[in-house]
Amino acid sequence: MASTALQIDALWAGLNDPDTGQSYSGAIVAFFESGTTTPKAVWLDTDKTLPSGAGLTQSTLDSNGVLKAFGDGAYKINIYAPTDTGLTTPLSGSIDGAEYIVTTDPSSVGYDSIVDMRAGTGGAEDGSVITLLGYYTPGDGGGGQFYWDATSTDSDDTGLTVKVTSITTGRWKRLYNKTEIHADWYGLSESASAAINATAIQAAIDNFTDRTEGGTVRIPKGTFSCSPDVITLNEKRNVSIVGSTSMYGYETPKAGTYLSFTNGTVGIDISLTGNDTFTSYNKIKNIGVVGSGTTYGILIDGINMIEDSSVSGCTQANIYMRELINSSTINRVSCTGATNYGMEIGSATTNNTTFNIDRLNCRSNGYGLKISNALNLRVTNSVFESNTNEGVIIEKPAGRQCDNITFENCWLENNYVGGSGYQLVIDATTVDGTAANSPASIRFTDCEINASGSQKSINVNAAYGVNFENLSMSTGLGTPGDATLINSSYGRSVFFIEGFPVVPTLGYGNGGGYFEKKFSGSGGFKTDLDIHKAGGRTETVWFVIDTIAAGNTYYLSPITYNAAGITMDSNTYPVLKAGSLVGLITTRRNTIDAGTLTVTPYFRTSWQSAAFDFTGSDVVLNSSSNDDTRTIYGVETYTFISTYGMGVKIVSDGSYAASLGHQMLIGLVIEY
Repeated sequence: MASTALQIDALWAGLNDPDTGQSYSGAIVAFFESGTTTPKAVWLDTDKTLPSGAGLTQSTLDSNGVLKAFGDGAYKINIYAPTDTGLTTPLSGSIDGAEYIVTTDPSSVGYDSIVDMRAGTGGAEDGSVITLLGYYTPGDGGGGQFYWDATSTDSDDTGLTVKVTSITTGRWKRLYNKTEIHADWYGLSESASAAINATAIQAAIDNFTDRTEGGTVRIPKGTFSCSPDVITLNEKRNVSIVGSTSMYGYETPKAGTYLSFTNGTVGIDISLTGNDTFTSYNKIKNIGVVGSGTTYGILIDGINMIEDSSVSGCTQANIYMRELINSSTINRVSCTGATNYGMEIGSATTNNTTFNIDRLNCRSNGYGLKISNALNLRVTNSVFESNTNEGVIIEKPAGRQCDNITFENCWLENNYVGGSGYQLVIDATTVDGTAANSPASIRFTDCEINASGSQKSINVNAAYGVNFENLSMSTGLGTPGDATLINSSYGRSVFFIEGFPVVPTLGYGNGGGYFEKKFSGSGGFKTDLDIHKAGGRTETVWFVIDTIAAGNTYYLSPITYNAAGITMDSNTYPVLKAGSLVGLITTRRNTIDAGTLTVTPYFRTSWQSAAFDFTGSDVVLNSSSNDDTRTIYGVETYTFISTYGMGVKIVSDGSYAASLGHQMLIGLVIEY
């Protein structure tokens, strides 16, 4: 035996439960003579003095699954549950005592490189151990300890099994934790070719054939060219590719592990192939994928996870969540610099259901996030910013699902850089007014949507049921009335709940926008006051005004106008006929202390012509009014055409005052 002991690397690195990823905190670790059940001592220092000269044969792992133990010679190591004090049943998937042998004999140094090992000799005897100092050169991370298997004729895989050139029977076999493989054991290096690097990572992955236990492929810090070869996890389960440190952040690049792919189709492929249903529970963590002209940085199907990673520079999508996405998770991921989409969700075939995205950072792409096939998707704490086009697109092609999608505590800002498009678009590729072809049950809660310059905020062109709750929103100085647009024919049951949009002054009075419109079907849309006759369609167009001063008249933007080249038609905007009804719903966010507000619906024969009040009594609000006031207006004869506009007029008298704010939400109800 040597006079000093060396650290047992696997225990210093920490052991985790492969099923949960949690550390084996408090587990019992026991040490035996190699291949036996005879206890063998380890120490807590290199001088073999702690805890005593005799050492110890078992101990416990700390809260991180770590034991800083030192040994001398070859060991079999078993891990047991904290309650298994009798050492009856070793835990699987940690260090498999039946197969795992670690040597710490400092006299066993053998070769500087894998080339030297192949050119050398076999072991002195079956089971003898040597140390390889590096794959190319000592200390490059590709080294490790090997034992001689005198009867093996296994193929040389360059990482775990090495054949001595001059020997037919007998192989050097690497001693390692069976659930963890390092890609640099196979020749991964910043100075190696792309083909060697991609092959090295793939070889490490392909060692995990057990779909129950799986394992971890470790990739060190550095930038490794892999182009244009694809790295695939097809038909793998419970396999993790893990880099050196988290690559998630608002700003990139940052120091860490990068895999570079150039002009390929896919960088990392975690997809299903043929009838395969096994690609699941795999993980990409702490990896930076650089696309550089590659179509997709990461292609993902099935039940898998991407965490603490970044993807950039791809042509179609940095991350493409294609099909059979079920219970998958995207957590702390940055997507930047894609020609088209930072992230794209959905294919033309199989539906994606029930998955989560948290802390996604989509910046400086062509588009931020496109969702075209998803059911029960939840997006939280995410940022969509400074993309060339829309920040978020929820678009349902015919025959796909785009339902029950929630965005919570998300930020959309400065998308459509230099243009006049929207931060958010909810639409259908086949716009026919049916629920089957429109996104449905979409919710944005506690979100911030900010536009600047000529940018716009929200466009709901086709949807069934959209709720914006506690939304903070600002618009740019776009065309009056379309900063927020709800299509009157196909954007149905769209609600703004609590928090109100912030709308700047646009042209005349305060800008409005289309907030809520409802489609009734043949039975009509019923309210508690039944403000319509049976049949036909009822819509409620919401306007907001956030500054009311005494003695002023405000005209909120019309439903339609023919300005700035915008063409309106009767398919999109309502046609009022004899006997139709117009009504108002006013909801005040303030208490009137003095004076009155008079609210009246109006129409214009052209965009900036004089406003004509509708027949009927004005709604007069004063200090004794309820917060919600509803009044019905009758229209004898009115035909609504493309050059006519309809809106709401608010008049405050000279003594008007409100001490608790001035914001008001007004609904113009039309039945036709």
